[in-house]
Amino acid sequence: MLVLVVLVVLVVVVAVVLLLLLLLLLLLPPPPLPPLLLTIIRRNMPFDLRALTIEVEFQRGGAPLFVATTWAGADLLVLVVLVLVVLLLVLLVLLLVLLVLVVLVLLLVLLLVVLVLVALVLLVVMVAVLLRLLILLPLILLPLLLLLLLLLLLLTSTF
Repeated sequence: MLVLVVLVVLVVVVAVVLLLLLLLLLLLPPPPLPPLLLTIIRRNMPFDLRALTIEVEFQRGGAPLFVATTWAGADLLVLVVLVLVVLLLVLLVLLLVLLVLVVLVLLLVLLLVVLVLVALVLLVVMVAVLLRLLILLPLILLPLLLLLLLLLLLLTSTF
């Protein structure tokens, strides 16, 4: 039981750390790198992107570095993909927590079943002991009653 609690806490901590790292990566400015643009514009796509295709001039300090062709809204697409990845990570963590909770509930149900079985066994043992006492009770009480009668006879006969 303690192991499962530790596992749940560990999963939650790892998920929170991963989410914080991803958030930190999204919020921090990227390190200065030389410009690099890799683009594949395929001519035989089943849809027409000519309306979204633009020419971008990259500059540093006011001086043009290079001109490239890209699609308008490509940064938005990257952001949407990152948000989807974060949502998938959160969903995965929630599923893991749900799985651990289901396992905990099953363990509690198993513990309850074991406790009920132990209580039933104890009840059967108590009934057996009581039945044995009821069978033995006359055998125990008969000599005591005879001794008591004998004592009463002795006490009454002396007077």
